Amino acid sequence: MSRGRRRSAPAALLTLMSATAFTCAGAASDTGPMVDASALLPLPASHECPTDRYLTLGPRTYTGGFNNMLMTFQAALLLARYTNRTFVVPAARNDRYKEFRFSWAVDYEALKPVWPCFFDSDTPWGEGPAPEAKGEEVTRTVLTTSPGSRGRRVPTSQVASDFHPKRGSLAALPPHRASLQNGVGKKIKDVAREFNEDPDVHNKPVIMVGGSAWGGLMTTCMNPNENGLFYAHVEPSPVIAAEIAHFQKLKGLVDGEYIGVHLRYLEGKCPGRAKMFYMPAVEKQIAAMCHNVYSHTAKVVAGAGLSMAGRQLYLASDRQRPMADKTFEQQGSISYDRGNKKDKYFGDGTHFVTGHLGGKVFEPAFDMFALVGAKLFVGNMLSTFSTNVANIRFGHGGRRSVLAWPEPEVMKERTFWECERATFWCGTVTKEWSSVRHSKAHGNC
Repeated sequence: MSRGRRRSAPAALLTLMSATAFTCAGAASDTGPMVDASALLPLPASHECPTDRYLTLGPRTYTGGFNNMLMTFQAALLLARYTNRTFVVPAARNDRYKEFRFSWAVDYEALKPVWPCFFDSDTPWGEGPAPEAKGEEVTRTVLTTSPGSRGRRVPTSQVASDFHPKRGSLAALPPHRASLQNGVGKKIKDVAREFNEDPDVHNKPVIMVGGSAWGGLMTTCMNPNENGLFYAHVEPSPVIAAEIAHFQKLKGLVDGEYIGVHLRYLEGKCPGRAKMFYMPAVEKQIAAMCHNVYSHTAKVVAGAGLSMAGRQLYLASDRQRPMADKTFEQQGSISYDRGNKKDKYFGDGTHFVTGHLGGKVFEPAFDMFALVGAKLFVGNMLSTFSTNVANIRFGHGGRRSVLAWPEPEVMKERTFWECERATFWCGTVTKEWSSVRHSKAHGNC
């Protein structure tokens, strides 16, 4: 698979943001999805990272599947940059994962231009002596949940991979819990400004951003520049990249030539959410992707000026509508099937498989980056998996993604998805078509 188009770091680099100064262009969200690279510049690997200021996440910030958590990861990485803190990335643990590391799915080195100061929490950190004035060391408690426990909290000491800090170090201090109050629709740079201006947060060496994902970091908003910088540098982990390259060679998939399709039914909630979250003018086009079958995809492909004749099709399905899957399989679609016939996007223990090369492969990440390599991607607007795929594709050079069909004409010379991508379900543009009931529409990013 192609590694995508990288943006080279400009000569002038972004100055770290202070409590009152931000360099993100305020007008960006009014102009649609065009990314102004000068508004938020990549940082060099040589950037000096803070060793006395850290940010981590509380136990409830990761909710849902991988793609919901990826949105939280993006927000936390940008928040760490804006508050000049090193991001200590916790293992994602919820009702679906006993432990999941983002480094299993995405390449940390590729993300360093966004903010080079981050690493997994099982890496030694904060080992310098803690100033006495910063607080007293206490026994660290309960920073995680266990999949079989239905929310029961599990002490950190019971999780083998967690880093056990040295006594008297910064990492051994109880983190200061920083709350967003309500993050729904709030700009991530405004969250950073509040943290920087609050001495109870700004002056603490270690802060833990808590709260539920649905009212916390996951539901904050990124402007086009922030999205552009982040998604331009989202690349597969070495294991995923090697597996995809092997699979493409095995199946004869040529990067940039095949059609990619994602089917997602959201555990039966998909049509209802289209009606709940969007105005009647676009509801039917979005709901149509909940019921996508091969004949519908063929119309999308033809509408994009392409032909299915002689073109391969990669199918990533949640396996919740077997008859829909069959319409693609009968046309010779290719899927990454390593014996896991369960629903790959919902439920416990269905995400990890043994790859063709013998390694442990996180199947949703494989599907994501396989779809990134398609010439045309046909997905579902209501799925964060589809929207993340489309975001990465846009960041890697603008390959077209269609997430609703027929595409509503909300802006001239721009597709429906590009308007959506501008501020991800929030912003001035989306007011023209998004339902007022959609939580993010209230944020006016």
